[in-house]
Amino acid sequence: RSQQQRRTLQPGLHVDQVDASSPRHIILPLSLQLPLMMNPAIESLLTRTSLAGAFMKPPAPSEAEMKLILGAAQRAADHGRLRPWRFFVVQPRDYEVFFDRLADAATRVQGDPSRYSQNREKYRLTARAPVLVVAAARIDIANKVAPIEQAFAAAGATQLVLSAAHAMGYAA
Repeated sequence: RSQQQRRTLQPGLHVDQVDASSPRHIILPLSLQLPLMMNPAIESLLTRTSLAGAFMKPPAPSEAEMKLILGAAQRAADHGRLRPWRFFVVQPRDYEVFFDRLADAATRVQGDPSRYSQNREKYRLTARAPVLVVAAARIDIANKVAPIEQAFAAAGATQLVLSAAHAMGYAA
């Protein structure tokens, strides 16, 4: 196809290429490309990729932007209306304490005290991010909604938070 027919969403992501083996290429017929490029919501969804904390750079979202980003979670599919998700915003000044607690919890679960340092270093890789948003699920096993469905709702809320951050121009 000619360069005029190709619409690039971001470097290396072309909507007119058919390559099911590559997650960087979207399979769309040419007739859908122009409407796609005119729809910022769809473009945002198709251009979001996961990044390690080491690749996330300042600035962090403002407090007002963070409220909007976290507010996106309220639109997650949740037929029991349990809202089983919890989000914790960790500021850089609190990273060291957070990494200690996370490594301690992982070490307890693993049952091997010698792994504490290894766990802490693994979590510390996110220290370059300007802010951390930690997602958690609060599962109510006594509720009629199955625990797996509650976990799915929390995962959906997390995806919406990531998508909202990306739509606002932040790496997530």
